Amino acid sequence: MKPDYHIIELLTRKLAGHLDPEDLQYIDRLIEVDEEVRNEFEEMKARFHREDVETFFQRFDDERDQADIPELILLSGKRRRGGTMLYAAVLAAAVIGIVLTLFLMNKPTSEPVLTVSRDLEEVQLRLASGGIVNLGDSSDSIKAGSTILNNSNNTLSINDPGDHLQDNNPSNTVNLLTVPAGKTYKVLLSDGTEIWLNSSTSLRFPFNFNGSTREVSVQGEAYFKVAKDNEKPFIVHLLLSDNGSGGENSRGVIQVLGTEFNANTEKKLKVALVNGAVKFKAADDQVVLQPGKLASYTTEGGMEVGSYDKDEVIGWREGLYYLQDEPLEEIAAKLYRVTGHQVVFDNDKVRNRIFTGIYNRNNPVNVFLDNMTRTMEIGYYFSPDSTIHFK
Repeated sequence: MKPDYHIIELLTRKLAGHLDPEDLQYIDRLIEVDEEVRNEFEEMKARFHREDVETFFQRFDDERDQADIPELILLSGKRRRGGTMLYAAVLAAAVIGIVLTLFLMNKPTSEPVLTVSRDLEEVQLRLASGGIVNLGDSSDSIKAGSTILNNSNNTLSINDPGDHLQDNNPSNTVNLLTVPAGKTYKVLLSDGTEIWLNSSTSLRFPFNFNGSTREVSVQGEAYFKVAKDNEKPFIVHLLLSDNGSGGENSRGVIQVLGTEFNANTEKKLKVALVNGAVKFKAADDQVVLQPGKLASYTTEGGMEVGSYDKDEVIGWREGLYYLQDEPLEEIAAKLYRVTGHQVVFDNDKVRNRIFTGIYNRNNPVNVFLDNMTRTMEIGYYFSPDSTIHFK
């Protein structure tokens, strides 16, 4: 991993104990939710003396001579790929008060300038080079190496010229796009494939497909309209979002040539085929789906195939979520994913109340809540932080 320089600075300041509460809360949250940042932080700590890490390098506070800096760097004396030894030197400099100077001196001028978002509630793109782009609601063009990204109308489209000889973000490396609760987003890949991403979904993808296959990974829910290419099969890797009935390591693979389908990894791995044909494989089970069929997989139950209601399965693309005899507790979880509102039960007795209806995210959420609670004969209110309370 070659991290974003702002993130590296925050990690070094955290190690040195020189972060204000806002920055500390931000980087702690990023370490918690982002595996790459977490691994980078653990590797960084491992390369310094334990006593220095535990005391926030207190012994350097009274030392003026920078000759001690090398002692603080790699205990093994080996250079890390990607120049991370420079980052370690930055940490030492931070402890003696010159971190910003060295940080700017060591920042390569060829690295694309990227905005690092402090708002984890917006759609974000983490580039393979480590930079973070906050896609938000703005419309603009983004240059990542020789690739041009256009962010407009809630859609990211990719213009990749294929020339990456001196590129810090080669087109065949994997980027991560994350859609938080309460948002949806669309990606137009360089091959013409369209992907609609539901709330609480992540997509890993390259800017260009240089090999014999076109491969992406999804966790959450996404609708694919795959551009046909007989020479390059399109492969989607699925990872279960929930640690429940499917098992935390449940994975699935979808292989297609050109088709439309919906993939969902919440609680079960599910693939619903709209048209074309796909092969869905999970563990030792596999099935070739026909249009109008849905396959679901769990480690306990194996593979199951049946028909599905198109409105119920892919209505989310139009903002419609169909609820069929669902307990309020499950509806609350869906409300968080779709709206971003946290939900609290003031009265535990209402958790298992059953409701059937439709949530339309194009309307204010209180329209749905008014109708649902009136039908269920329960109450609700919003707290000042916009949390929904059922009573």
